[in-house]
Amino acid sequence: LTAEGRRRAEEGRQARGEWLAAQLQEKCTEEERQTVIAAMAVLERLVHD
Repeated sequence: LTAEGRRRAEEGRQARGEWLAAQLQEKCTEEERQTVIAAMAVLERLVHD
């Protein structure tokens, strides 16, 4: 990717992350958010192990 392409890709990732965080905050209970965080930790471990 060019520098511009990398910048756009990063902006897209950031926008999606912000959208997801807002949706979790707005539509999920604290318990549900904690479940998602725990699941993300497992997925992260699977990807990096």
